[in-house]
Amino acid sequence: GALALGVASGLYPSKGEARRAIAPGGFSINARRVTAPDEPVPEPIGGRYLVLRHGRRRLRIGRRRG
Repeated sequence: GALALGVASGLYPSKGEARRAIAPGGFSINARRVTAPDEPVPEPIGGRYLVLRHGRRRLRIGRRRG
């Protein structure tokens, strides 16, 4: 889910830090705010890309494999 993706992308160093960011609404995927750690990951943009953001400045863009 969203929690694992945040850690795997390198945006957060641990699951605990990712949970702390999700609780107040500081994490978003494809401009959609993540509200729960087990929330499913939305469809990639154009079927290929995910934009992960923490706050205003920390950003990761990932490409779907396969």
